[in-house]
Amino acid sequence: MFARYNYSAGATVANIMADVCAILTGTTDKATLSASCDQTNTYIYNTYTDASWIMHDSAAGTNQVVLKGARHDDPTNYEYAMLDFNSVASKFGIRIYETWNETTHAGTNLCYTAAGAALTTYYQRINTTSGGSIIIYAYEGRCMLFQGNTSTGIGDDTNKAWIGCAQRTRISPWDTVAAGYPLSSVICGYSMFAGLSDVLPLCRSKNPSGGDYTSSTSAGLKTTGHGLRSDKPPVTTVYYAAVQKMPDGAGGYYAPLVNLGAANPQAGHLGGSFSDVCDFWLSVQYPLNLDEMTLNGKTYVFLANTVNAQSTSTGTSNLAVPKG
Repeated sequence: MFARYNYSAGATVANIMADVCAILTGTTDKATLSASCDQTNTYIYNTYTDASWIMHDSAAGTNQVVLKGARHDDPTNYEYAMLDFNSVASKFGIRIYETWNETTHAGTNLCYTAAGAALTTYYQRINTTSGGSIIIYAYEGRCMLFQGNTSTGIGDDTNKAWIGCAQRTRISPWDTVAAGYPLSSVICGYSMFAGLSDVLPLCRSKNPSGGDYTSSTSAGLKTTGHGLRSDKPPVTTVYYAAVQKMPDGAGGYYAPLVNLGAANPQAGHLGGSFSDVCDFWLSVQYPLNLDEMTLNGKTYVFLANTVNAQSTSTGTSNLAVPKG
């Protein structure tokens, strides 16, 4: 599912949150959204897949709700994501918990920090005075990505990056379905592609001594990919942009879609692939935000990863997500 949700000048935070939740939990008819929705400029596509998130706690806190998404390898268990429209004025973001009690409105093993920095650093801008839009990509309850668009720019204030959460495959021998470790990381364009020391936080993982890490004790992964420039192996591998199209072997050129994953061998975690589970990919550097391409009959939209997404030397490329 891919949507551009536009809200009008004077929109309320509560209405914006309710509309975003409605889209993530299956609404495809924009006419059913709140009075804050700009119907003319809003669209919701589910050409390839549905969002498939489930409302778990609609009263998690003031302007906070918790959604759950089935694990891709065990649909009887869930990942829990809080949409937080309350912690920072004129911004919203996401937090992940390992479990969430909808009666007591409390969760366990909050996944909230990246390399010691609160994820509010990467919260997305909204502007209820002038109006704006939110780009939303969600895939079968396995991931959700947000990019705020206002008159002051896209994404967060500093890095102009999107934020979201995503499940990955399991590679580590201890990381089995039966063991039940959570699959999701909090991700954002900056921490994945520009902050070389930043860790993608996890709720919980096994440490080399056989106990468990949690988010407060360095549970985390670092971005990996294939075939692009790398830094600091073997502890972590961080990938930069393909700056141009590549030869297709038949006299033409194409924009590659590079598999994205995460790992942290130093902490005993081999991680897994986000792309194989969530169908989003790293691609070429130069497209502008929301440019499109078609591959094998499927349309992909580019989301700028950071403010430097079009830079030739320090660029962070663009993320390609299906348009629907």
